[in-house]
Amino acid sequence: AAAAAAASAAAGRAARAAADYKRMRAAADNMKRKKAANKEAVEKQWANHEAAWDTLMAAYTAVTYRDIPWPPTTSELLLGASGGRGAAAADVRAAYRRCMLRWHPDKFSARFAQRLVEGDRARVMQRVAGISQGVKEQWDRWEDTCRRTVSGVT
Repeated sequence: AAAAAAASAAAGRAARAAADYKRMRAAADNMKRKKAANKEAVEKQWANHEAAWDTLMAAYTAVTYRDIPWPPTTSELLLGASGGRGAAAADVRAAYRRCMLRWHPDKFSARFAQRLVEGDRARVMQRVAGISQGVKEQWDRWEDTCRRTVSGVT
């Protein structure tokens, strides 16, 4: 009787462990699906941003604050512009250059000064300066990470 009870208890533990494993696998698979869907959504946002930027560059009309295709995120602008995490160093460098040519206040002003609506000029330039500063900070963090990785310090 004791052996039967022990076998039954062991079978119960095994069944619970199998059910727990199935739940964990299902949760992990669900997380992967959500992550993939989120990645696709972010890629679509960046594609829309680039298309809107191309439209702005092709037009020769007055530009208001609302006309400017602001980046979908500024906290990870360099990351988004370079193609995401795991981008090659050359891609990150090219993205940094592209971002600074687009968002550096002097470059932006040279490109759009004649077209900016006077009432929006200060607001636009303040946001452009913030974006440029954010890109520079992201670049500095990326360079620092690269230096630590190369030197073996993590």
